[in-house]
Amino acid sequence: MDTPQPTQISPSPDLPPAPDYYALLEPRQSRFVDCLVANGGNQTQAYIAAGFSPESANANASTLAASPLVSAAIEQKRAELSARSA
Repeated sequence: MDTPQPTQISPSPDLPPAPDYYALLEPRQSRFVDCLVANGGNQTQAYIAAGFSPESANANASTLAASPLVSAAIEQKRAELSARSA
């Protein structure tokens, strides 16, 4: 019995380019993204290095990284770095 394969959807050339999420961030948020990508993903260290308070940094860093805009900017920045190194 053949298992049906999922349909491959190719991106439409008519779609607009993805927005620049990084450009939409507040200054400390963009520093957080830069520090997070540079340090290999340590959210707490990136949060403190970006200028946020070390008090409750662990919980607050996790919340910040999980916010939709910051999360999209992190993925965007990682993709840019990956494309440059390829």
